[in-house]
Amino acid sequence: MNRTNQYQDHRYPLLAHVSELYDGVDMSDVLVLACQHLLEPQLHMFRSFLACGLKPANCLIAGKCYSTNHEVLAELCALGFEVAPFSNRFDPVVDFEGSYKILLENWLINVLKEYNLHKIRHIIVLDDGGHMHEAVSRVFRTCNKCIVGIEQTSSGKARIERLGVRFTRHMVASNEFKQREEAPFIGALGAERIDSCLKTHTITSPKILVFGLGTIGRHTAAQLYLKNGFDVWVTDQNYVDPVRKLSDERVCKMFASRGLRLEHADALSRLGEFDVIVGATGSQVLTTKQIVERSHPHATFISMSSGDTEFPAYMFRRNSHGVHRDCMVGNRRLANAGFPITFKGNRHELHPLKIELTIAMLQASVMDLACRYGQGPRYGLTIHKVHRHWRELLVEQELVSA
Repeated sequence: MNRTNQYQDHRYPLLAHVSELYDGVDMSDVLVLACQHLLEPQLHMFRSFLACGLKPANCLIAGKCYSTNHEVLAELCALGFEVAPFSNRFDPVVDFEGSYKILLENWLINVLKEYNLHKIRHIIVLDDGGHMHEAVSRVFRTCNKCIVGIEQTSSGKARIERLGVRFTRHMVASNEFKQREEAPFIGALGAERIDSCLKTHTITSPKILVFGLGTIGRHTAAQLYLKNGFDVWVTDQNYVDPVRKLSDERVCKMFASRGLRLEHADALSRLGEFDVIVGATGSQVLTTKQIVERSHPHATFISMSSGDTEFPAYMFRRNSHGVHRDCMVGNRRLANAGFPITFKGNRHELHPLKIELTIAMLQASVMDLACRYGQGPRYGLTIHKVHRHWRELLVEQELVSA
């Protein structure tokens, strides 16, 4: 069975549970502005909003070229949603972050010209990466509507705080369940994809350096070291983790006690020792100059964070035309065109139940904000119920041990 339909029997029980808990919510006069990965779990989330009365034309969705599945994109358009035309557009010679910001803002301006906002009660921003928050804060500078925002990633939260976005916002990224439960699955997927990349290019017994000791970096490094048996070293320039868990602390201590944790300056000076460099910081890890002058001449660079910011991707992509292709400059390789290796254009990147908790949190956030402008006791109770149900389903389907 191919990856397109291997989970076709999954019924999204958590999303159904959230819909039941928010039965009666009216979204008929709400405008949703979303920036999301366009995969099947997100498709089911958007469908649940239609059942609450959301008009498809009142849901503007922008995908990202590296995390858009073409089938899902077509299905969203068929349902009547307003989907940004650049959601699957890839330009290899420009950096994603800079061009996406411009495309998103211009698209919002052009589409919203045709909207009668007098019929809209309030606007909900549903974001992944902070891009939509930034665009909305520019486009709606003088808007008198109630605007509320939802952000699901730590890098997006940092972007929003850095920009000083003023409208009310809720950070799913800060939710303890999301931080504790999602990262191990993402880290395991990343390690699996990294291992597959190395096998494809016959890179044996590699020495790996992981930049970034946030939750994703730690779990990826631990998987590569403990499960795959690779020689893994770690470093982080500014390690600050808002929710430190004992299991994650043990990972950091394990690398430190075995002499495998480097100070950032030491990691840069010893860069040439490593066959594989993994970026999991959410910002640029190395400059073009550092790669050319310090890295191993046959090094492979792999991203585990959003966008293509970890490495100067345009340096490698001059002769590439595929968003998920590995690119070469001399004998140095950039995996997956510099985009996170956890995205390969599949309809599902993970077993849908593993990611469904996060999607259910986003769904509950939107429905809660649609009926109360903020998150009161109902939201907290919903998330605890959904989390408990999710853990039971994971055990039942043998995706985790009891």
